Amino acid sequence: VREQEPELFLELLKAETDGHITLSIALDPSHQKETSNNLAEHYLSTRTDTFATTWNNTIREPIIRMALERFLYPALATELRASMRSEGQNAVTIKCINTFYDMLNT
Repeated sequence: VREQEPELFLELLKAETDGHITLSIALDPSHQKETSNNLAEHYLSTRTDTFATTWNNTIREPIIRMALERFLYPALATELRASMRSEGQNAVTIKCINTFYDMLNT
């Protein structure tokens, strides 16, 4: 939708507003796991003692997953929706300008 016809997203938003469909934006589960692993790589302790391993497994990893699921992914979905809406509006505006310009020149 985004690359081909950005104004199509406006039609999808209208259909959602009218109650005909429900739009949801989500990251593929395999990408969620990859993202979680990448973040964990930076935030988990590299120490190998029992305390560090337990801390990583019981505190840090669950917090990383929670932060992603509760905050980061929803924020990204909201931003993507807003960006796609804006692109659609811009595409419609440009089409209107071009149509009006063509009407003036005929």
